Amino acid sequence: MFDIPQKNLPAPHLAGSGRTDPAGRATIIIGAMKCGTSSLYDYLVEHEAIAPCVTKEPEFFSARQSHRVAAGAYEDLWPDYDPRRHRFVLEASTGYTKFPTEQGVPERMRDYGVDPKLVYIVRNPFDRIESHFQHIRHLPCERAPLDDHLLDTSDYMLQIEQYLRVFPERDLLVLDFDELAQRPQTAVSRVCRFLGMTPPPPRPRYEASNRTPYTRKLRERFEAGPAGRLAPLIPGRVLNGADRLLARIRPEPRRRLTGSERAVIHDRLQRSMRRLEANFGIPTAKWGF
Repeated sequence: MFDIPQKNLPAPHLAGSGRTDPAGRATIIIGAMKCGTSSLYDYLVEHEAIAPCVTKEPEFFSARQSHRVAAGAYEDLWPDYDPRRHRFVLEASTGYTKFPTEQGVPERMRDYGVDPKLVYIVRNPFDRIESHFQHIRHLPCERAPLDDHLLDTSDYMLQIEQYLRVFPERDLLVLDFDELAQRPQTAVSRVCRFLGMTPPPPRPRYEASNRTPYTRKLRERFEAGPAGRLAPLIPGRVLNGADRLLARIRPEPRRRLTGSERAVIHDRLQRSMRRLEANFGIPTAKWGF
């Protein structure tokens, strides 16, 4: 088990164990949602020096994510951590970059005693918003493509600034989704060099993880309907398998942004995208900024 110094952590989280072991430094993929975080996590946990989390997205330091994993201590999320071979522990919670819906995440990390290496993936914001909207469009909440939450999640500099107020820039790597999608081995190697590790051997195949199925998710149907309380009793692999089958049999057309919606998004995010390119070298002109 890796260990973190005990700190007073604000609710709803508990404090650490009070033990220390610098070998198990936390590496956290902080988002952005629908930017390839699941794929990058799957690629990185194959490295012999990285201990995988009990779940890819524990959301331990989030306060408003409904899928947050209940854990008494952060280090409990890595029961297989072995200090003799693991240099890092890894998780990937996209709720960590959903400010201002989710506030105070970097401060909770710091107050807990975590000194993380942070990886943030950015994507064409128009594509990200379309994918995000597709993911939530059947949830029992009122959202639209121009909802502030979707736009704020695509305001990458807004999200980055929350972390740079707390942690040094040298501990943050901003990764381009296009590189991850088109040259995954190169992207994985960049992350490993950022962590000071030798990259793993290339995979025979790199397959994207957690693609949004273009059909209404069965779990969401259960949760939104009268049988909602039964949803937790059905194994996730059963519902996910059924989702994939339904997506092939009865695909649901993806909602595309209209020209006027794209214009609003462009105006809202233009300044942020220019700063992203100036500060982190992401070529945002290819996205139309």
